[in-house]
Amino acid sequence: MNDLATRSEPQLMLDLMMESLRVRDERLNSVVSELLTRHGVRSVPQLVRVAANSKNGTGHRVRALEVLARIGPPYRLELTDLLVLVQRTRNKAVREAAAKLFAVTGTAANSGPSVGPLS
Repeated sequence: MNDLATRSEPQLMLDLMMESLRVRDERLNSVVSELLTRHGVRSVPQLVRVAANSKNGTGHRVRALEVLARIGPPYRLELTDLLVLVQRTRNKAVREAAAKLFAVTGTAANSGPSVGPLS
């Protein structure tokens, strides 16, 4: 993690919210989801990184995708990166959560060439 002393309060708050998505706690996840939704598109790049990272737990990735769906479009180019990475995952729960997100955005989750599974 970056040196905490050099991070601004908003950056630290975003770090805290992102880390809170790791925890399987319905109340905490609801509060964090609401905060990130209010934070809006500013949190999209970090949420995409969480969702696309196969090293993160399934629940963590699914919760990030659910928050992205709550934030809603318009997204920037980050969503294209997510589309490619999620298409390649073997994780059924992540693929299903991504399909819901792409249904909200009007993006076809299974469009484009298939490049094979990642993890």
